[in-house]
Amino acid sequence: MMRLFDTAWLSSKIRIGIDIWRQLGGKTFFGRVLPWLFCRRYYFYSQPIHSTWPALSCSCPVVVKFADDNDLALVAALSPGDATVSELKKRLRDGHLCFTGWLNDKLVHFRWIFTRCLYLPYLHRTLLLSSFEVYVDETYTLPELRGRGIAAYTGRLLRLALFERGFKRYSCAVASWNKAQQKLTEKFGMEKVGEGGFIDFLLGKRFIWKGRVKDHGDGRIEICVPE
Repeated sequence: MMRLFDTAWLSSKIRIGIDIWRQLGGKTFFGRVLPWLFCRRYYFYSQPIHSTWPALSCSCPVVVKFADDNDLALVAALSPGDATVSELKKRLRDGHLCFTGWLNDKLVHFRWIFTRCLYLPYLHRTLLLSSFEVYVDETYTLPELRGRGIAAYTGRLLRLALFERGFKRYSCAVASWNKAQQKLTEKFGMEKVGEGGFIDFLLGKRFIWKGRVKDHGDGRIEICVPE
């Protein structure tokens, strides 16, 4: 209950809600998103990283790069979440990566690439990762530039960059209500390998895991796919 009085937490949730509302409209927001808050489900996707990807076009001349400390204030300002600049800097120090897209020197897109075990607050679980695997999360594009191919274009360049760094597998999770992101994920040939989530009862949560998502029973989960 104390989180109700945490203004930073409430502000971040309101920003996320407004962003989803603008993207999907009121009908989808009330019909799909709000029920999902009480019966939360994510689809897990995974795919090998290799050196050849289909060419994709983008209607914007986006320039991409991995972020450094100097970029993180802009990333934090754009992020619908409540992470601080200090927290984002710690991510880089811990070995995680932030891939950014720029248009006329303006940050218009970013996504985080996690390279080791991480806690997923939306599933209340720690995700285990092998040394060759990355988990991509917190992807964001400016609302006014969505639908112009930026996410797909930068996603292709990201995979090539990860291949050059020696990573072999790319995984992510997509909320069950987010049909557009599911289509984009599958456009890249990613395989849906499992799902997970929970039903939120008044007295607690009942977790459900399916497919190749393994729950270790101690607060840790793992995406079990062959190397």
